[in-house]
Amino acid sequence: MPAPSPNRGTFVLGALALASAALLFLILGPLRRAQAGPERVPIEAPKPMDARIGVLEAFERFPLVALSEAHGMKEEAEFINSLIRHPDFPGKVDAVVLEAGNAIHQDLIDAYVSGGPVTMEALRSVWRDHTNAALGPRDSSNVEEFFATVREVNQELPEEQRIRVLAGDPPIDWTAVKTREDVAPWLGQRETHYAGVVDSEVMAKGLKALLIMGGAHFARGPLPDGDPSKGLMLQILESKHPGKTFVVVPHEGFEEHNEVWEPRLASWPRPSLALVAGTWLALPRGSGQEDVLIEPGAAGRQPGLEADALLYLGFRNELTMEQVSPDLYRDEAYLQELDRRSRICRGRPLERSELGKPRPAKWAEMFPEGDIFIRKQ
Repeated sequence: MPAPSPNRGTFVLGALALASAALLFLILGPLRRAQAGPERVPIEAPKPMDARIGVLEAFERFPLVALSEAHGMKEEAEFINSLIRHPDFPGKVDAVVLEAGNAIHQDLIDAYVSGGPVTMEALRSVWRDHTNAALGPRDSSNVEEFFATVREVNQELPEEQRIRVLAGDPPIDWTAVKTREDVAPWLGQRETHYAGVVDSEVMAKGLKALLIMGGAHFARGPLPDGDPSKGLMLQILESKHPGKTFVVVPHEGFEEHNEVWEPRLASWPRPSLALVAGTWLALPRGSGQEDVLIEPGAAGRQPGLEADALLYLGFRNELTMEQVSPDLYRDEAYLQELDRRSRICRGRPLERSELGKPRPAKWAEMFPEGDIFIRKQ
C-alpha cells in the first residue's frame, strides 16, 4: 500500500479544523448573541393612515381591538360612531364591549340595539346603574349617541349580521344596596367581570369585538402573583389569550413635553392611526432622543410598550368635552335615587345645584393631566 500523500494529510487536517471551527461557531454564536441582548433596530417616523381603515385592518390580524376611552372626549365619541357606520364594520366585528354598561341590563341593551320598543329614557338605566354611580351621576351624551348609532346601523342589517353591545360592568343591583359595604364587592369585580364577558361571549364563540374602556384597564404585563383577581382587565385577558389584542390609544398630549413633541403631528390627517412600535412614539416620554436604537423584546415589541397604535384626533388643546342636558335632572324620582346613593356611598346628600351645569368646553380643562399611555414608566 502506498504511503499517504503529505498534501492529502494536510487537506484532511485542514478540513477537520474547518469543521471544528464551524461547530464552535454554531455553539457559541447564539450564546454570544444572547449575551449581547436583542437585536437593535433604528427608530422610524410614525406613518399615519385613515383611522377607520387602520382599525378595520387590525381586525384582520386580531380578534380583539381595545380602544382606550378618554372619558367625555367628544372627538373620540364621534370617531367611534363613524367607525361603526363604516360599511365594512359589521362584516368584520361582531360585538362592542362597553365599560359604561351594567350587565344586569343586558336584555334591555339587546332589545334596544336590535330595534325593539325600548326608549332612550328607559335605556339610560344601563349607564346610570354603573358601579361607579357610587361616585356620582353617570349621564353621558356620548354614550347615548353611541347606542343610537348602533341601533340605526343594525336596522339596515340582516339579523345575523347585527352588532351586539355587551355590558362590561358587573351586574350590581342598586335596589339592593343599603350600605357602603354592599357596593365594595361589585367595585372589586370590575376588571374580572369585563375580562370574563370578553372571554365567554367573544373568544369562546370565535367572534371579534371592539373593546371600549378607560386606558388604565389596558395595562399590559404579567398578573400580580399570577392571580387574575389582582390583575387589570387586559392582564387577565392576555394571560388566557396572549397576542390576541391590538391596543389603540387616543392622543391626549405628551405631558410636560407636549410643546416639543405634539407639533410633529400637525400634518397628520384627522382622524388618523399610526403604529407605535419602532417609532419615536415608543420612546420613553420626554426622553428627547431622536437617534436612539430601540431594542425589541422576544415578540418584536419594545419592553414596556402598552399601546400598538396611536389615534390622532387633533391637538390636545383643540379636543372638546361632551355636554349633558340639564333636562336630565328634572326627573324627581331620579334625583331622589341619586341622593340615596350619595348618602350611602359618600356620607352626604346630593349637591343638586351642581347637576346640569355646563362642563368645561375643552377636554384638557376637564382632564388637565391627560396622558398618552403608550409606555410604562
